Amino acid sequence: MKSHGVYHLFVYGSLRSGFHSHAYEYISRFFTLTGPAKVQGKLVDMGSYPAGIPAEEDQYITGELYRI
Repeated sequence: MKSHGVYHLFVYGSLRSGFHSHAYEYISRFFTLTGPAKVQGKLVDMGSYPAGIPAEEDQYITGELYRI
């Protein structure tokens, strides 16, 4: 039997546990919360929602890490 690897998913904004959006309800049902996390990057305004992009500067996006 082939083993499937362990993957990690970083989420930010309304996908985090405190917001209880429909997307979060799905994430919390099937993924395991590892804890708070941050990634080097910055948020840019996309109108209705922010997008995270890589940044070389000392900027970080805070969020949560899930194990899949």
